[in-house]
Amino acid sequence: MAEEVRPRPWLRVISALAIGGLMIGLMIGRVLGPTPGDPRLLGAQEENGDLVVRFDQPANVRAGQLEGALRLQVRASGSPAEGLMRLDGQPLRWRIEPHESELWITLIATGALVGTWDSEEARGEWRLRIHPQLRPAK
Repeated sequence: MAEEVRPRPWLRVISALAIGGLMIGLMIGRVLGPTPGDPRLLGAQEENGDLVVRFDQPANVRAGQLEGALRLQVRASGSPAEGLMRLDGQPLRWRIEPHESELWITLIATGALVGTWDSEEARGEWRLRIHPQLRPAK
């Protein structure tokens, strides 16, 4: 007489839990991850007295003044960064901070700042070049 093979329900339970965990992980990743169409910050560095911020694609930029500091708001995602450079012999500190769905680029110096910015496409990346200047004394 042949022995009857009994089904193993624990194998089905473990498989169902693994598939369920994978699906929940994928849903959480999609909700919390960056939107595929949003520009991503690639890096920032000083070049010839300007701050150059690199993105993987063009981004929407707004500029403004904040009590003598220069602030740009860029609709993009990325990691925080900061650095120090010199402007007319004076220290200038820059900081990139994520804020909601934007990056805030803030430049602070010992004197009041003004500045301009422009952008260009180079080597498959979008470069935002910020030209800070000290505001002349009145």
